[in-house]
Amino acid sequence: MTGVFITPSEEYPDYCDMKQITDNTLANLVHVSNLSIVHCGLLSISKNAFKTMVKLIQLDLSQNYELTIEKAAISFTSLPHGIQSLYLDSVQTTNSLGCDINITKTMAASLTNTSLKFLSLDDNRIHSVELEAIFKLPKSLEHLRLRRNKFELGFYIFYAYQLTNLKKIDISYNFFGHEFNLWRHTNSRSTSFNDPNLLMTNEEIVKSDAKLDNFDCPKPQKFIPTISVTGFLPPRLERIDISHSKIGYPIYDFYIDTNNSLRYFFGAYSLLYCWAGPVHGVENVEEVDLSNNFCSIVKTDFFKSMPRVKRLYLQRNNLFYAVENKKLFHSNFEIEIINLSVNRISRLHPLLFANQTKMKKINLANNNLIAFDNRISHMKSLELLDMSNNHMYTLTKELRSDLDNIASTRKNGSLTLNLRKNVIACSCENLEVLEWILDRIKPSNNLLAVNISECYFTPNRSSSLPNATLIHSKNDLQFQVNYLQNFCASYTALIVVLVVIIFLSINIIVGGLVHRFRWKIRYWYYVSMNKRNGYMSLNNTSEHDIYLVYDEHVQEFVLDTLKPKLNEVHYEVFTYNDIKSGCSINDAVINAIHDSKVVVFVVSKLCNNDPEWECAVEMTEIESVKRGHSIGIVIFYNSGCTQNLPKSLRSLSQDSFIDYPEHSSIEEIDAFWKDFQLKINKIESFEDKQL
Repeated sequence: MTGVFITPSEEYPDYCDMKQITDNTLANLVHVSNLSIVHCGLLSISKNAFKTMVKLIQLDLSQNYELTIEKAAISFTSLPHGIQSLYLDSVQTTNSLGCDINITKTMAASLTNTSLKFLSLDDNRIHSVELEAIFKLPKSLEHLRLRRNKFELGFYIFYAYQLTNLKKIDISYNFFGHEFNLWRHTNSRSTSFNDPNLLMTNEEIVKSDAKLDNFDCPKPQKFIPTISVTGFLPPRLERIDISHSKIGYPIYDFYIDTNNSLRYFFGAYSLLYCWAGPVHGVENVEEVDLSNNFCSIVKTDFFKSMPRVKRLYLQRNNLFYAVENKKLFHSNFEIEIINLSVNRISRLHPLLFANQTKMKKINLANNNLIAFDNRISHMKSLELLDMSNNHMYTLTKELRSDLDNIASTRKNGSLTLNLRKNVIACSCENLEVLEWILDRIKPSNNLLAVNISECYFTPNRSSSLPNATLIHSKNDLQFQVNYLQNFCASYTALIVVLVVIIFLSINIIVGGLVHRFRWKIRYWYYVSMNKRNGYMSLNNTSEHDIYLVYDEHVQEFVLDTLKPKLNEVHYEVFTYNDIKSGCSINDAVINAIHDSKVVVFVVSKLCNNDPEWECAVEMTEIESVKRGHSIGIVIFYNSGCTQNLPKSLRSLSQDSFIDYPEHSSIEEIDAFWKDFQLKINKIESFEDKQL
């Protein structure tokens, strides 16, 4: 008897307008087992209304908005002992101002003598339960449904364990405020805790680094330390649903008595924004739903206390940092299904799924993944890897190998890789991946099925308004692969030739530059090495005024005439003969030029352009540039040798040349020595100015 299905709705009173149920209204329904009086405008029910309905199993009095629980409870004493289900949804007016409802001892006592298993009190403005009422509810109760009420967490929650047969409790769509009755209770067992050192201001919360694992969830001003309270659940309770309750509270580290059977917990849409945990005593939990909670803070050990969890639904949070930097599931070996979609994830910790050998479904859809680098070859039972609506443009060789290995180990049952709505690249670099996908896109005999909806040519993928190439079928992808195979093959030879040409060009350019500046490179190399290791001592003295460069044809003149003459005027002279044994010519020349004020070249008509001459001239010129003035002097031992002057000496300044009068008068020889000493003094004057 219901007015729910009558249209138009304003005509329902003509069909079901009972107002009240008297002792005789239902007297003839002795064989009825299921009675629904819904939306009939009931205002009252007499005390013995159900006395004759001895076979009644299910009673539904919902949507009689003015009946109230209190008036309905008057008649429940006449319910038969065998009744199992009672629906009292929306029997309180919720569309007008009024007081919230408290479940009293009297209301509960009216059901004490029944074998009730299911009780529904949805949408009744219930905000609390008297402590004694819990003891009066029937012990046979297995399923309690209290959705869309206004519960506050009172002290009565610690006595819920008295419902020893309760298996399911649904208190979803409630609003649990921060001013809990529990904390305001005056019972001596309650605890008040208001240590200012444990409180955080809003400014501190904003400034805190939520990424650190030792970050504590913010605590309210009235906070009970976790070690001071142990929760007791009904021993047979298997399912708790607090979803859509807008609790707005973190999940702290707290304890539940281990004598429980909890297997399913649903806390979605409850603003549980911080998961510190771990929650102790939930070792038997198999399914946890914490989706849509705006959570961004998860401690590494939060899931450690759930070793038997099989299904984790964590979608629509902000877990991107946690899954990128923490091994959240290192202790959860039994996970079969995990949903991490819509979490702004750009990458995963390499060992995030390292221990999940029983995994069947992984949902990473609607994130920001560019690549999937995790190894999954150990997931032999995997059925679905969903990475749709991400930013994947290719697949790693390791991922493809792992998927093939998993598919090859099973005789039946397919494995699906969902890549729809990604930016898979249609490019030569990604051709191997596209060919791999083509072999596994339906229809195919392969047990690995890959779903793809579009691909992007490289210019389009990087543009601001990319145009996707849609892939509706296997033929569409086959066309793109064939095109790329022809396109990429036509450029292979060209690419090889260009690479070779570029390589040779670079070698030629580098070789030319090295050859052109070989003396400068050699000079600066030796100078830098000597600065690091200390300048080499060429003889017993470390500094020289003049360094004499000559060949064997003028050795007698240099050693018997030139060097003694310079020593007479107190010049420290260095020659080849002064080089210590074991020192290389290049090192000796460079060090000698670097340590000397003047370098004198003695040239004869028989001299040639040997490497030692070239090295000495080039190093003298570089040292002259470094000092800012010429330090070289060239003595022609006879006037005829200018015709055979080595090319390396022709770059020196003309002021640096002087002829030695070999067969001239004493006056000409004296004039030579005066001119020679003037040139030396001129170079020394530049040295003195610099000092």
